[in-house]
Amino acid sequence: MGQMKAVVFREARRPVQVEDMPTPSVGDTDVLVRIKAAGICHSDLHTLHGLYPVAKVPMVLGHEGAGIVEKIGKRVTNVSEGDRVTVDYVLSCGNCEYCNADRNNLCNDAKYYGWNFDGTWAEYMLVQASNVFRLPKNVSFAEGALAGCAVVTGYHTMKISGIKAGDSVAIIGLGGVGTQLLQWCKIYGATRIIGVDIDDDKLQLASKLGATATVNARHEDPESAVKKLTDGKGVDVAFEAIGRRETVEKMILTVKKGGKAVIVGMCFDKISVTPVYDLMAKEIEIRNPTDHTKSEVEEVLGFLGKEKYDLSRSITQRIPIEKATQGLQALEKTGKQVRIVIEP
Repeated sequence: MGQMKAVVFREARRPVQVEDMPTPSVGDTDVLVRIKAAGICHSDLHTLHGLYPVAKVPMVLGHEGAGIVEKIGKRVTNVSEGDRVTVDYVLSCGNCEYCNADRNNLCNDAKYYGWNFDGTWAEYMLVQASNVFRLPKNVSFAEGALAGCAVVTGYHTMKISGIKAGDSVAIIGLGGVGTQLLQWCKIYGATRIIGVDIDDDKLQLASKLGATATVNARHEDPESAVKKLTDGKGVDVAFEAIGRRETVEKMILTVKKGGKAVIVGMCFDKISVTPVYDLMAKEIEIRNPTDHTKSEVEEVLGFLGKEKYDLSRSITQRIPIEKATQGLQALEKTGKQVRIVIEP
């Protein structure tokens, strides 16, 4: 099929480049997807900084993506050419104890598009047939791209947290995942939702999406503010959705006795918690989700198809593939972006 444009990673801490490279050839169980939308996730910044290594170079980055099936292998039966699909970036073996228990995110041999295999920031992407899912007719390509990471990660995190109807929640970090997590908490019955960030635009968006209170951590101490909003008790469940040492530590302090602290942001630092006995005395449970399962991708697409979930405000910028570097810079420097979407 000739050449295609792709965003190529060659070395950590160096800008990526848009390059021409061969369009992949399709094997028997492969699907060639013509990418129509690909999200830029904060995890991609970790890769650029060398914190999350890739398996090979050059590597096409990106793990959120949706598009049109261009070509299928002769053994593919779950999709047809012309189908609109989203990509699941977690490639699991399908045979280990975790895959058999519908926990393929913990697969013993898991691999990832955008890290082990070329990802979504390209005009075309080669995907195993097991990792594409048809998009509902009412879901746009940009929304479908987010469904494969930000939305389903928030969904998996909400499930791992064990939220119950009537719970109080604090979410520190209202970017791509934090914003989706807020909506899932509301859908599943949290009645008090406190959004914490340092950007007023994100806090305003949180209020529109269902936050009952917001805290600007640039002006207020999150621990004090959350406890003030909960009569001094703290929340039933707190989430950290940034991946920074200081925010993880602060998040844990907002949890009430018997509550849960959930670390969802990718944090590469060691954290220092107040004496462990303080956690023991309060019976605080610390949980940390990773990625999502295949069944959860299908469940999320079902929600989107029934219009039970609002993604209309989550896409803050759309850019052509040629401006991918500027998109990465905007995500890292301004702090105002919820999700930037590349549209090749």
